[in-house]
Amino acid sequence: MRRFFIPLSAIQGQKVSLTGSDAHHLVHVLRKKVGDTFEATDGQSRRLILQIQAIQKEHVLCHICEAHLQKERTVSVRLFQALPKGPAWETILTTACELGVTEIIPVLSERTIYPHEITGTIKSRWLRLVEETAKKTGRLTTMTIHPVLHWKDVPSLLDSSSLKIMPWEGEKETSLRSLLETGESPPTVELLIGPEGGFSLQEAEEAKSWGFHTVSLGQRILTTATAVITTLANIYYSLDRFENSHPQ
Repeated sequence: MRRFFIPLSAIQGQKVSLTGSDAHHLVHVLRKKVGDTFEATDGQSRRLILQIQAIQKEHVLCHICEAHLQKERTVSVRLFQALPKGPAWETILTTACELGVTEIIPVLSERTIYPHEITGTIKSRWLRLVEETAKKTGRLTTMTIHPVLHWKDVPSLLDSSSLKIMPWEGEKETSLRSLLETGESPPTVELLIGPEGGFSLQEAEEAKSWGFHTVSLGQRILTTATAVITTLANIYYSLDRFENSHPQ
């Protein structure tokens, strides 16, 4: 079921005002009428049940009937993704949002093909893709997109208490599975994924010095989008299993 995102600026006490495409979709696509209810979120982990009180030309006025605070996942994943070319980046954006990534940071590494002028930017299309994916998949929180970051600046955004993971085809000793089976259940995982050509040896050594564990994803070399899906799925499975077997 589609879940509407309500910006905090549109909430005044128990009153909500929907405008723009959301108001249009509610009235003209879903055919909602005064008195009908629908589900929404404020992007801050609150599931809201709203009832339509008035439909006007420019906006829809609603009342908050219910508000439930819910946590989506026990572990927060921050994805540092070296920018791939073509449609792969947009695939990664939507997939990461679907799977529950908290933050995504696009990175310019040695083998990315983008000009350095893109550093510090966020394209409006990226924001729209993530917002629409969140609505379709029923997320209660938004996935934050950071401005494009240069490789040398990655350490400035790292969390000192996180588990840092970097899949790398040059790693022959440690598998992702063996790392995740150590029993650790950190509140934050920071994942560093390379572009199509992977990370260079120098970058791998630098990442290690920043605290990243290089891991193998198996014998095959995966595309960057597949590496994201594979790694995220394993992280969530392993850490959710650990949490469920060690109740607080």
